[in-house]
Amino acid sequence: MERVLLPVLAVLMAAGAAVLHWGPIKKYVIKCERASAVTCAVEQVKASSPQSWAFQLAPDATSFVRIVPRRRSSNSVYLYLRSADKEIFAAQFESNEAFTDANAASERLNRFFRDTDPDTIKIEIVPAPYIRWISWSLIAVLGLFVAATLQSAWSRRPHAINTMRI
Repeated sequence: MERVLLPVLAVLMAAGAAVLHWGPIKKYVIKCERASAVTCAVEQVKASSPQSWAFQLAPDATSFVRIVPRRRSSNSVYLYLRSADKEIFAAQFESNEAFTDANAASERLNRFFRDTDPDTIKIEIVPAPYIRWISWSLIAVLGLFVAATLQSAWSRRPHAINTMRI
């Protein structure tokens, strides 16, 4: 049994650690500039590498908050940029004050889109770190479980000295 269980647990632990290291987004950055047209760049900063998208928005650009209900946990709160012909995802808010923070960011962006001053705006959204800490704690508990299983498997094996016949 332990010949199958231990490799499976070790692979699960390694896969979980890899997903936690490279998967979660550490920060969203929204940068907009006004020249002849409004140009925005949305960047998702991850541990592996940042991903960035740049696009132009029409003069009637706005930002808005979308709330998506989830069954078993709190609602998902997203920030979008809207132009005449497109809607672009900008960020996800994950803190206890997600709705308030998203509305504040949306209002800052809408003020930028309406007014002619300033020429640039930069908004950084950093997700709550407690989710990462909880996830890494679960990986540590899984590691302890693997170590306990290994210890149990090794202690049940007969030692060479005990199996020798005198």
